[in-house]
Amino acid sequence: MNNSFGSIELDGSAGNVSVNDNNGSVRTENVKGTLDVRNRFGNVTARSIQGAVTITGRQRLRDLVNAGPTNITTSFGNVQVGTIRGELIIRDNNGMWTLRAWLAPLKSPIASGV
Repeated sequence: MNNSFGSIELDGSAGNVSVNDNNGSVRTENVKGTLDVRNRFGNVTARSIQGAVTITGRQRLRDLVNAGPTNITTSFGNVQVGTIRGELIIRDNNGMWTLRAWLAPLKSPIASGV
């Protein structure tokens, strides 16, 4: 999906999603594949993404909830993240970020005591 001066809303996709929006907000929900969002001057909200997530933008990531491995790059925005399954990478030059839950896979098994 490509857009220059408007918002994009997507609710439900059985495959991978790629969004490129320059000056509007982006909201995506219920994506069964991966999500790749590039946005310059609008808020980004993403919920219930089963695959890996890549978000690149200059403004704020309002909310990312219930997603697979995630890579976020932003320059001037705050980032709010909740329930990430896997690796989480955040690059944010001039904003705050909030992490509510991170479900990273265990690197080694937990042994039970005898």
